[in-house]
Amino acid sequence: MPKKRTKDAFGAFVRALGGIIMLIAVAAAIMFVAYDRGAFESCGARESEERYYTPPLPKKGELSVYCLDVGQGDAFLLVSPDQRAMLIDAGDAMYSRRVIAVLSRLGIKQLNTVVLTHPHTDHIGAMADIVKEFGAKNCCLPDAPFENAALAAAESALESAGANKRYLWSGDKFFLGSDVEITVLSPVHGCEYALDDANDWCLMLRVEYGETALLFTADATVHAQLISMFHNEKELFEADAVKVPHHGSASSASLGFFETVGAEYALISCGAKNPYGHPDASTLLALDSVGAKVLRTDRDGFITLFSNGKNLTAICEKQP
Repeated sequence: MPKKRTKDAFGAFVRALGGIIMLIAVAAAIMFVAYDRGAFESCGARESEERYYTPPLPKKGELSVYCLDVGQGDAFLLVSPDQRAMLIDAGDAMYSRRVIAVLSRLGIKQLNTVVLTHPHTDHIGAMADIVKEFGAKNCCLPDAPFENAALAAAESALESAGANKRYLWSGDKFFLGSDVEITVLSPVHGCEYALDDANDWCLMLRVEYGETALLFTADATVHAQLISMFHNEKELFEADAVKVPHHGSASSASLGFFETVGAEYALISCGAKNPYGHPDASTLLALDSVGAKVLRTDRDGFITLFSNGKNLTAICEKQP
């Protein structure tokens, strides 16, 4: 009898152990599926290309503007009415695959122009990979006294692509295609800018198509904005849409700046639950006081603006 009880106990142990192993196997399978579907994306899981969002395709005869969701960074794609493409910044290197996938799905074969607004990695970290993928005919950047690995990599890729390099100053103009005129508002040649803050040297661009205008400010400081407004005509700052400087930080812009711009749409590119508290409540209050409709990548995802030359329409959709 004691031997039978021992045998029964051993059998029960084996059955229990088998059940535990089966539960572990099922849990592992569930975690694998969840990982594959991106459930742990916030913890650094790698996205599959099939999950990338495809924004509305560019419209012939209209200016198409895409504010890409690249977390706590900036990346804007402009496609002219005659299908010329310009990329203003590219986000951090960790978003290279996302930007490449989205541009490919939009039918981009080659970039006519790339703009490096200033040498911060959240703006140009992915530029080298993107240029290697699509090439670029022209490259625009400020003549700022800063260097880093991201800028060196981007410039190397652009040189290999045979891009025409041009340093821009306030007053310079160029075209994207035949109908989209771009005016540089900052930095102003001969003025003093901080030697310890690349944001002070940001390229600020006014993009015009027909009767519509958009203002791209990158991370321009209030100091840079004031210099630019002093040295340029006020009308150049009036726009239908504005990219809010520096991800909507507390020091991104003054109320007077937003009042001068008078934009219908205010675009804020920032990461969800970012540690900087962007956009700041004071910036949102200022935008609300001037009647601007705020569109945010952390809340609204990819943002698309279409201009028919007379007015803008906006479409927003989150990454799936």
